[in-house]
Amino acid sequence: MVAGVEGCELGGTVLFVCPHGAGKSRIAAAWFDAYAPPGWTATTAGVRPQTAVGGHAPRVLARVVPTAPPGPS
Repeated sequence: MVAGVEGCELGGTVLFVCPHGAGKSRIAAAWFDAYAPPGWTATTAGVRPQTAVGGHAPRVLARVVPTAPPGPS
C-alpha cells in the first residue's frame, strides 16, 4: 500500500541480470526476496545463461540471507 493513497497497491517483479545468471543475480534476487515488501518478487537472468547455480552462490547466500534458498538440485 502506498502511504496516503487509499486502495492503491503496488507490486511487481524485479529482474537481476549478471553475465551467467548462475551466481550474482541469484544472490541479489534471494536477498531482494528476503526483504521485499508484499507483492514484490525477483527473477534472474544471464547474458550467457548457465544451466546450474554457481557452486559459491548457496554458501554466500547462507552468510548474507538468514533463510537462503536451497542450492542446485
